[in-house]
Amino acid sequence: MLEGMFTKGMNNRGILSKVCHILFAGLLLEGCNASVFQKDERPNNLIPEAVFEQLLVDLALAESAANTNVKNVTNRQTDSVYAFDPLLEHKVRKSQYDSTLIYYSMHIDEYKKVYESVLETLSAMQAAKNHVKADSTSK
Repeated sequence: MLEGMFTKGMNNRGILSKVCHILFAGLLLEGCNASVFQKDERPNNLIPEAVFEQLLVDLALAESAANTNVKNVTNRQTDSVYAFDPLLEHKVRKSQYDSTLIYYSMHIDEYKKVYESVLETLSAMQAAKNHVKADSTSK
């Protein structure tokens, strides 16, 4: 029966080629399946935690500014009015930011700690703003 399979349109070389392709695909998938970042391994290009925290704060502020049209400009002009690039300001490449997000997405407890710090910073900024606003209206 196996002999019939080999002679019905596929020679031994074709079978060997198919087997090699399947093995290669299996090895490739196994390599992809292995975690890019091992549990205890931090990538070399990981953004330092303090910088990452401040970057996330600045990204939140940039998004907020982009969604707030305080200067009453048209939609087409808002990009130039609120031109603020936190990645550029912190000298972080997009690929480095992406790698850091991937790392933290695989280490949720660490990401939660960083994000809680970001929320504390943003809350403190909001409280300071509210305090200044309350002081200016009470005079």
